[in-house]
Amino acid sequence: MTEHTPGPWVITRDNNCYEFIDGQEWTDLARVVVRMEGSDHDEAEGLANARLIAAAPDLLEVLYNMVVLASPFFTDPTQRLLINLARAAIAKAEGKDTNDD
Repeated sequence: MTEHTPGPWVITRDNNCYEFIDGQEWTDLARVVVRMEGSDHDEAEGLANARLIAAAPDLLEVLYNMVVLASPFFTDPTQRLLINLARAAIAKAEGKDTNDD
Protein backbone atom coordinates (compact mmCIF):
# COMPACT_ATOMS: atom_id res chain seq x y z
CA MET A 1 0.00 0.00 0.00
CA THR A 2 1.02 3.60 -0.41
CA GLU A 3 2.33 5.85 2.31
CA HIS A 4 -0.66 8.21 2.24
CA THR A 5 -2.40 9.48 5.35
CA PRO A 6 -4.56 6.64 6.65
CA GLY A 7 -8.31 6.86 6.28
CA PRO A 8 -10.92 7.56 7.03
CA TRP A 9 -10.82 10.98 5.45
CA VAL A 10 -13.67 13.30 6.31
CA ILE A 11 -15.07 16.47 4.83
CA THR A 12 -15.32 19.57 7.01
CA ARG A 13 -16.59 23.02 6.10
CA ASP A 14 -14.25 25.76 7.24
CA ASN A 15 -15.74 28.74 5.45
CA ASN A 16 -18.23 29.57 2.73
CA CYS A 17 -16.25 28.52 -0.35
CA TYR A 18 -14.29 25.38 0.53
CA GLU A 19 -14.67 21.87 1.82
CA PHE A 20 -11.59 20.60 3.63
CA ILE A 21 -10.49 16.96 3.63
CA ASP A 22 -9.04 15.83 6.96
CA GLY A 23 -7.31 12.55 7.80
CA GLN A 24 -6.54 10.77 11.04
CA GLU A 25 -3.17 12.42 11.56
CA TRP A 26 -3.41 15.40 9.22
CA THR A 27 -5.94 18.14 8.81
CA ASP A 28 -6.48 20.11 5.63
CA LEU A 29 -5.13 17.36 3.37
CA ALA A 30 -7.02 18.98 0.53
CA ARG A 31 -9.09 22.08 -0.01
CA VAL A 32 -11.87 21.73 -2.56
CA VAL A 33 -13.66 24.72 -4.03
CA VAL A 34 -17.41 24.18 -3.76
CA ARG A 35 -18.68 27.72 -4.16
CA MET A 36 -17.44 30.08 -6.82
CA GLU A 37 -16.61 33.62 -5.77
CA GLY A 38 -19.70 35.79 -5.82
CA SER A 39 -22.08 32.82 -5.83
CA ASP A 40 -24.62 32.20 -3.10
CA HIS A 41 -24.84 28.41 -3.52
CA ASP A 42 -22.54 25.40 -3.55
CA GLU A 43 -21.79 23.78 -6.89
CA ALA A 44 -22.74 20.10 -7.19
CA GLU A 45 -19.52 19.33 -9.05
CA GLY A 46 -17.38 20.80 -6.28
CA LEU A 47 -19.25 18.84 -3.62
CA ALA A 48 -18.91 15.64 -5.69
CA ASN A 49 -15.16 16.28 -6.02
CA ALA A 50 -14.84 16.64 -2.24
CA ARG A 51 -16.72 13.37 -1.67
CA LEU A 52 -14.53 11.54 -4.18
CA ILE A 53 -11.32 12.80 -2.59
CA ALA A 54 -12.55 11.89 0.89
CA ALA A 55 -13.39 8.37 -0.32
CA ALA A 56 -9.98 7.84 -1.96
CA PRO A 57 -8.30 5.82 0.83
CA ASP A 58 -11.33 3.52 1.13
CA LEU A 59 -11.55 3.05 -2.64
CA LEU A 60 -7.83 2.28 -2.89
CA GLU A 61 -7.98 -0.27 -0.08
CA VAL A 62 -10.97 -2.06 -1.62
CA LEU A 63 -9.35 -2.06 -5.05
CA TYR A 64 -6.09 -3.42 -3.66
CA ASN A 65 -7.89 -6.20 -1.77
CA MET A 66 -9.99 -7.04 -4.81
CA VAL A 67 -6.87 -7.50 -6.95
CA VAL A 68 -5.18 -9.68 -4.33
CA LEU A 69 -8.22 -11.85 -3.69
CA ALA A 70 -9.68 -12.06 -7.21
CA SER A 71 -6.54 -12.35 -9.35
CA PRO A 72 -6.15 -16.12 -8.89
CA PHE A 73 -9.76 -16.72 -9.93
CA PHE A 74 -10.15 -14.18 -12.73
CA THR A 75 -8.92 -16.13 -15.73
CA ASP A 76 -10.96 -15.16 -18.77
CA PRO A 77 -9.81 -12.18 -20.87
CA THR A 78 -12.52 -9.80 -19.64
CA GLN A 79 -11.76 -10.59 -16.02
CA ARG A 80 -8.01 -10.20 -16.64
CA LEU A 81 -8.70 -6.83 -18.25
CA LEU A 82 -10.53 -5.72 -15.09
CA ILE A 83 -7.62 -6.85 -12.91
CA ASN A 84 -5.16 -5.00 -15.16
CA LEU A 85 -7.28 -1.83 -15.04
CA ALA A 86 -7.44 -2.11 -11.25
CA ARG A 87 -3.66 -2.54 -11.07
CA ALA A 88 -3.18 0.50 -13.30
CA ALA A 89 -5.45 2.58 -11.04
CA ILE A 90 -3.50 1.44 -7.97
CA ALA A 91 -0.21 2.29 -9.68
CA LYS A 92 -1.55 5.73 -10.56
CA ALA A 93 -2.57 6.32 -6.94
CA GLU A 94 0.88 5.20 -5.79
CA GLY A 95 2.67 7.40 -8.32
CA LYS A 96 4.17 4.43 -10.13
CA ASP A 97 4.54 3.82 -13.84
CA THR A 98 2.33 0.90 -14.84
CA ASN A 99 5.24 -0.46 -16.89
CA ASP A 100 7.38 -1.01 -13.76
CA ASP A 101 6.29 -4.68 -13.44
